[in-house]
Amino acid sequence: MKFSDQECEIVTEEIQNLVNKGIISECEHARGEVISTVFIRQKKDGMWRLILNLKRLNTEVTYRHFKMPNLCSALKLVKKDAFMASIDLKDAYFSVSMHNAYKKFFRFKWRDKLFEFNVLPNGLALAPRLFTKLLKPLFASLRKKGHISTFFIDDLLLIGHTELECVRNVCDTISLFSRTGFVVHPEKSMCEPSKVIQYLGVIINSDSMTLKPTEKRANSLVDTCSELLQGRQRTIRDVAVVVGKMVSSFPAIKYGPLYYRHLDRDKNVALNRNRGNFDALMTLSDRSRYELQWWVTNIFSAHNDITPPEPDVVVFTDASLSGWGCSVGNISSGGHWPQHAQSYHINILEIRAVHETLKCFCHEFQNKHVRVISDNTTAIACINHMGTNHSVENNEETWKLWTWCIHQKIWISAAHVPEGDGRLCHRNVGGAGLADTDVVPFGSPAFMQTTHPPSLQEGPPSPPRLTRNDSSTAFAEETGPAGLQSLGSRFEATGLNDDAIHLVMNSWRPNTAKSYTT
Repeated sequence: MKFSDQECEIVTEEIQNLVNKGIISECEHARGEVISTVFIRQKKDGMWRLILNLKRLNTEVTYRHFKMPNLCSALKLVKKDAFMASIDLKDAYFSVSMHNAYKKFFRFKWRDKLFEFNVLPNGLALAPRLFTKLLKPLFASLRKKGHISTFFIDDLLLIGHTELECVRNVCDTISLFSRTGFVVHPEKSMCEPSKVIQYLGVIINSDSMTLKPTEKRANSLVDTCSELLQGRQRTIRDVAVVVGKMVSSFPAIKYGPLYYRHLDRDKNVALNRNRGNFDALMTLSDRSRYELQWWVTNIFSAHNDITPPEPDVVVFTDASLSGWGCSVGNISSGGHWPQHAQSYHINILEIRAVHETLKCFCHEFQNKHVRVISDNTTAIACINHMGTNHSVENNEETWKLWTWCIHQKIWISAAHVPEGDGRLCHRNVGGAGLADTDVVPFGSPAFMQTTHPPSLQEGPPSPPRLTRNDSSTAFAEETGPAGLQSLGSRFEATGLNDDAIHLVMNSWRPNTAKSYTT
């Protein structure tokens, strides 16, 4: 790795500082040693960090998956009007000593001198896991005292229901970590209890129960997005940096996941085309540029709720290749897909069924949290994640759904109930490829008059037909086997051959029959 004259001076100075602290030391060559290169990165406070480039060594290290505390897990601990404090550990990894037998694997050369690390170096793939495992017993000890605490590497978040509880938490934590050899960074720590605190790049407010990105993070994201917008072609590495900053901001940006997937997809396509070369040039699509502009425009006003609100209403939705249906309380609605939509994948139709359901009850759902219940796991994942990287079509359908909900001031979440689950009762799918007969009663003569959903019709739209799931109505009396015969006649009218009709008509299940007769 080549350094400029100024960088060489910085490296030399940092090496001397590390030698003075006992973090590294000069050594002699040994059998089986691994000599790596070094590079420098500037810290937030303007100082420099010397990092051992262990890219080659990390390929020989066995990776072990582990659960690492993060911002999302920390937010689950924050309650209304809680007091918070934060502690930063100085030179966290350097507080962990290295066994003499392993020091030879962490060596580097500088100006004809050989150095080795005496402590856990930055850049080792196992370091986050080792350090997390090391701190867990300390936090277990604090929790036994009743303290609420969490951490991410060297950043500690301490919480108390009252100001006094938070003060005691801070005192006990500093005392414990000092006794075990760690050093608290006074300038980066916030030991005074507060309801508003900065942690992991976001500002947590327990008074309003909201969080937003710090001004520094927001400015950094705006600057990088603006740079990408200045030209059509940028390096893949530049785009990857912006995507990473976007993703890390999701917890504080409510609708952030809606506005990054085209940019991420363009990056992945370009990376595959250039065989993993991050320094190759790529062209940004119009949709990617639109997403970049959204972040530039909205980042400073965006925020998110720490705890999502409880659902105000629950809706059941279902779809088949023929039509869609929904149920809200004892009110049902539905419609048939137009001819061109019947060839769509069922996952797209399930997402579209949710969209049509919300349109039916638009005025009742405004300014509310709607919980959607479905038996399609793909649709649920797309809704909850505000899109998907696995399917362009599913992502586009989800984007249309969410942007419409934002315009109507509706917040949606989705939950899964398996087909045939007792909680769905009569709402489970009525047959192979057929929507639920309570939600989409295709066999009912009355329902045969239902028009296509307004967004899919040709000509003047007419509202979907609403029916009640009340067993005392005439509709309920017509949902028996005769309804299936009516459906068979409908299939014949579409021109299906006898074998196809026979296959569909014989897909009658016990749960289906039960839903028709109860």
